[in-house]
Amino acid sequence: MSDNYYLVLAGGVGAAKFIEGLAEVIYQDLLKIVINTADDIELYGLRICPDIDIITYTLGKIVDKQKGWGVQDETFNCLSVLKNYYDFKWF
Repeated sequence: MSDNYYLVLAGGVGAAKFIEGLAEVIYQDLLKIVINTADDIELYGLRICPDIDIITYTLGKIVDKQKGWGVQDETFNCLSVLKNYYDFKWF
């Protein structure tokens, strides 16, 4: 492994799009990403990491392009069921 690499400090949809483009023009082995975790929350007993999620979905080519976030064809069925057991609403 080379000591030369590109380090990207990232968070959010804009960063995900930037990294997606950067990964198309440089060797991906040279790309290192530090992703923001300051917006992480625990909800319904689950750890939610929105910035890690959007970057992962974007690089995995499964992001919902129409909304600009989330997974394409997401049904939100699980979220609908969780709302029956918790008062807190999200989305």
